[in-house]
Amino acid sequence: MTYITRIGDLEQISELHRGEGEPYAQARVLVLDEVDRAAGVKEGRPAAAYDVLVSGAQATALVEAAQRSTGRMRLFFAGTTEDRPADEAVHRVRADEVGVSLLDQTVTVHDSDQSVAQTEPWDAPLPPEA
Repeated sequence: MTYITRIGDLEQISELHRGEGEPYAQARVLVLDEVDRAAGVKEGRPAAAYDVLVSGAQATALVEAAQRSTGRMRLFFAGTTEDRPADEAVHRVRADEVGVSLLDQTVTVHDSDQSVAQTEPWDAPLPPEA
């Protein structure tokens, strides 16, 4: 198993599945390894496809965001993948974290319904000086 972090374009996403456990969804994300964004020229290998398994509240939020999206949706993901040949057509990732990139897109953020203990940053002790 290898832990990876990638950024790419959402190509497709499944509906939200609700089994016995947490809700989950699978997202296909296309990742370009080398892109000259200023010139808009693709260089290097073609895009690599990643099937990203997202679960829990992140899956719910990602499916809802994809449904509201009016165009390309660029996102990042981090998680574990099985060690497989680099030339394999699709890489499978179990995501620990997903998020929407702010590059060339506008995002609206809402507080989740989950209750989280709130502490003010100024109430936290300062880390010891090195």
